[in-house]
Amino acid sequence: MYTEIIHNINKKFIDLQSVLSTIIPLQKISKNPTDIFRSEFDNILKCIDDITNKFTGVRNNLIDECVKLEKSIYLKCEVLKIDMPRMPNICNLYFKKEYLMIELSKINLLEKYRLREINYWVNKSKKLHYELYNDDFLLEIIEPSIMYLENLKKLYKSLKQDKEKKDIQKKELVKDLQSFYKKLEINEKVSIYDRFVILEEKYKTHKNMCINRQKELNVIKQEIHDKENLLNFPLTRFLDLLSDRYIGELKERCYYLQNEYEKKVEEIYSEHFSTLKNLLFLFGMKLEIYEKNDKGLLQIKNRIKDLESKKDLFLEINNLINNRYALLERMNEFEKIASDPKRLFKSSFQLNREEKFRKNAFPSLLKLETELIDKLKEYTEKYGIFYKNEENYENVLKAEIEGRIINKMVFINKYDSPYKKKKM
Repeated sequence: MYTEIIHNINKKFIDLQSVLSTIIPLQKISKNPTDIFRSEFDNILKCIDDITNKFTGVRNNLIDECVKLEKSIYLKCEVLKIDMPRMPNICNLYFKKEYLMIELSKINLLEKYRLREINYWVNKSKKLHYELYNDDFLLEIIEPSIMYLENLKKLYKSLKQDKEKKDIQKKELVKDLQSFYKKLEINEKVSIYDRFVILEEKYKTHKNMCINRQKELNVIKQEIHDKENLLNFPLTRFLDLLSDRYIGELKERCYYLQNEYEKKVEEIYSEHFSTLKNLLFLFGMKLEIYEKNDKGLLQIKNRIKDLESKKDLFLEINNLINNRYALLERMNEFEKIASDPKRLFKSSFQLNREEKFRKNAFPSLLKLETELIDKLKEYTEKYGIFYKNEENYENVLKAEIEGRIINKMVFINKYDSPYKKKKM
């Protein structure tokens, strides 16, 4: 069709030229018809120019629209992080415009669904974040890129993992809170379905409450037991409670004991001081004086307790010491009479008894001293140095043994003494 129109236009120009060539005036016969009929040809050219200008404007508008569409497509692809659609080589601008509009509508549709999916994950994340942390979930500018969507999914996954961990923590919080409520005698229910931040806040509040009340209760309990010890009352068995009611009951008990103590303080002090005095005498220690007040009485009781704990071993060691000194005294007496000739005129029974003592005396002494040394070591490990007459008795014993001289002719028989021998 287009070729036919061009052909017709060319034909008409040829026909026009043919007609004009037949009507050229004689005086201008040698000139070109286009020069002779210039004004007519100018009118034809002007008409063509007008038509050309008209449709050039249409073409330029179409080009501008296509450029705008291409720019929109490019920007959308950049945001969505997708490749630009491949553009075919299209000459017709209307067709190109339509093609670009179709591609842009596809991209807009993708953007719409992408944003819808992003909003879905944003809302889920916000809800989960608020449940976990009790504050609004702030996001940067939302962009419909696949990377943004993937990051959002990762964020939700991370929040979900946090929730799973906090669900485990919730169980512990609920368990601890129930324990706190039981001790505090609070009639309130908690559940793992409560929000974590609420449970956590309740936990902190009631934990601090329990800590503070436990400190208060420890002071009251100690005061009660101190007074019961001083009064020789049975010790109160305390309950595992921290409530105002229970603390009030213990304060009343404490007040009662204080009144009883004030009534009997002189009697109690005298009784305990007498017990301490007897123990100090038993241990060979100087008398100790304490003030007649709560502090002094507690010091007396603790001192009595300390001495009572080491009393049995002390008496055992003291008994061994006395037995050793008694044996040494008998050995000294025997040594004096052993050289007396008149001794031989004693009865055979008496002589046999003396001979038996002579043979067994030194081995018995060694055995006694070995046992004594072992007991002294045991005492030192448990209670510290054993004092006798305000001296370190272990050193005294060691010095006595090392400086001892045994009459070999009297007491040693069939073996040598490990100690220094007396010169005969």
